[in-house]
Amino acid sequence: MWGGIPFLIEEQRWKDGLSQAVSLRFVTSQHIIFTLR
Repeated sequence: MWGGIPFLIEEQRWKDGLSQAVSLRFVTSQHIIFTLR
């Protein structure tokens, strides 16, 4: 049972990193669109 705890923490960290990357990419694309406009 305790063996699954580190995996859950690792998965949460992975999801946080993924959402950060997605939001960063979104902000970058929005900035590029705004600049081109």
